[in-house]
Parts: sequence; structure tokens; C-alpha cells
Amino acid sequence: MAPSPFQVLPASEADFPALTSLIVYSFKGHPTELLNTGDPLVPGVLEAATARHLHACRDHASDFPGPVMLKCVHTDPTTGEQEILAAAEWFIYSRERSREEYEKIHYLLSAEWVEDHAGREKLLKLRRPVHEQRVHWMAGKPYGLLMYLCVAPKWRKQGVGTMCVQRGLDRCRELGIPAYLEASSEGVPVYQKLGFEEMGVLRRTSWDDEEEEMPVMICWPEGTKDEAKRPAGR
Repeated sequence: MAPSPFQVLPASEADFPALTSLIVYSFKGHPTELLNTGDPLVPGVLEAATARHLHACRDHASDFPGPVMLKCVHTDPTTGEQEILAAAEWFIYSRERSREEYEKIHYLLSAEWVEDHAGREKLLKLRRPVHEQRVHWMAGKPYGLLMYLCVAPKWRKQGVGTMCVQRGLDRCRELGIPAYLEASSEGVPVYQKLGFEEMGVLRRTSWDDEEEEMPVMICWPEGTKDEAKRPAGR
């Protein structure tokens, strides 16, 4: 059997410009991301976004061993040419964390680089409930957080994203820890097929001041009893 032309690999720092570009263009239609990141066509915007993702990944890796940014690569069987198809950021907290550590908002949620004060506060109002929900479920317990997942448009619906999710899940299973993410309603059945369970819904006010829902999904370690599938501290 011929080897698969697809591989999920740890990203090198040299890959970050391409991977960050993929992330930015995948989410640029969201008004929150436009304020958070800026117009990717404006000079310097992609470079600044790359620096932020590098900072987040380096900071995490300094405390928790293992790759954060993953890439899915396709190798052309004829030419050997490689193309990056997908990016996934798995922040895996492989040890217990102190209250000070887990109550600090994630750098990529902090919006500290947004110069417009009113815009930054509006972003934080949207993002604090996301942070609080993670603390509610996991607090300082070890777990894996899938934060960004995106696939190049022409490669969607071909299992590429699933491969990136599975790679992080495999690491979580090796460590015996749960995996956590916030999904879109469309993504729920996809994640359920990979072993995630919908544990509730995060409700918050959207950018347009309407209520929006984000299903909270957790893939529990094998053998976890139903009574143990509860928020931290209960």
C-alpha cells in the first residue's frame, strides 16, 4: 500500500508565517477577528499576527513540553512538492496549574495589542466568558485545549481537519487527560464522531449585541465515569 500523501507534523518556526496566514484568512470574515488582527492586506498585519502566535506557542512550550502548532502537509507523489493544508493549535496543559496560572486569561484572548481602547474592551467582554468557561470546567487540572483549527478552502471536507484534531487527541490519551474545545453548532457532529461529548453551551452576547451559543465539547479519558464528567471543584 502506498504511503498517505498527508502528514500531520509539528510546525517549525519557519512555518509560522504560512500557518498564521491560513488562520487569519480563515477567520477574517468575523468582525471580532478583523479588530483583533486587522485587514490581512494591510502591510505588517500578517507579520504582527505571526509574532503573536509565535509568542503564545513559545510561552506555552516553555512550561509544557511538546509542540503547540501542528501543520498538515500534502506531498505530491509525482513531484515531491509539499503544501501546507491546515493549521491546529493544541495547548496541552500536562501538569496541574496554580490558581494564578489558570486564572490568567490566555494570551491569544487578551487583545492587549489592540490599540483602540473601546474596541479592546468590547473584545475582552466577548472573550472573558470563553476564559471563564474553561476555568469552570478545568480550573488547574491537566487538559488539552484545541484553540485554532483551520483548513485551506480547497482541502476542506477531505478529512484533513480530522487528522489535526486526532493528533492532539492522541497526545491527550497518552497523558490520560481530557481534551476541550468550543465548537460551532455545525461542528458538533464532526467532533462527536471523534469522541467528544457536548457538555453544555456557552452563551454570550455577540459582536452585534445578539445572543450567541458556543457548544462546549470535551473528550474524556477512556473509562471516565459519568459522575466524574463534571466541572472542576464540584
